[in-house]
Amino acid sequence: MRLAEALLKLLNTIISLLLGALLVIAGFFCVYAIWDAQQVYQQVDDLAVSLQAFRPGTGAQEETRPGLAELQQMNPDVCGWLTLEGTAIDYPVLQGRTNLVYLSTDAFGKYSLAGSIFLDSRNSREADDPYLLVYGHHMDDHRMFGDLELYLDRAFFDAQQGGAFLTPRRSFRVLPFLCMSAKETEQLFFDPELASLSLPALLDEAERRAVCLDKGLLEEMKAAAQDESREPPPVLAMATCAEGAAEDRTLLLAALRPFGEEGEARG
Repeated sequence: MRLAEALLKLLNTIISLLLGALLVIAGFFCVYAIWDAQQVYQQVDDLAVSLQAFRPGTGAQEETRPGLAELQQMNPDVCGWLTLEGTAIDYPVLQGRTNLVYLSTDAFGKYSLAGSIFLDSRNSREADDPYLLVYGHHMDDHRMFGDLELYLDRAFFDAQQGGAFLTPRRSFRVLPFLCMSAKETEQLFFDPELASLSLPALLDEAERRAVCLDKGLLEEMKAAAQDESREPPPVLAMATCAEGAAEDRTLLLAALRPFGEEGEARG
């Protein structure tokens, strides 16, 4: 009996030690995960500060180009710069050989979990496609494309003032006209080649599913897409991950109009 009690006591001691060790290990990994996340966020913040030295101005003036040109010398995959007013979205746009490249590569070509804002590899880097698709990671505290979710709020959407999309050759005013939720598997929205050929159908479906929209601007875009006598303004689609299933995305659609073009301001 005494031997059995001694063995049971020993077994309880061993179990207690193992549980204690597991708790210590779990605590260590929790601390490491927090530290690692902070390092990623700090890397994004440091990169954003570094990139501001290359930020081009808005408008059609020639002096808006040198920053992009200098950045392109460091990384020829740089194809533009995107700014959305009232948000922290103010980044260069990259384009890789595939859409996997800039999921984990920064604007200087270095490995980064935060990746970059990047143009779909199937789009023309000259920004002359009818439908341009740009991606970015959804990150906390206004980093990368985290602020796209702001456009799902009606008050913010109605008050927002658009932005700018600048390329080495062209300057566009960005005029958001619709925000919605979509699945990454939906080719109508996430295959830029199909979308470019199907703009009227795409805009109709987007209107049906819109969370927020500018009805007047949407109607202008729909009319232009159906008018075969003229080229419609390009649609810039900006996508990021959304809460829910792995394939859920927040999608912001905007018209691109050259700076100085009549009607560039929001109505």
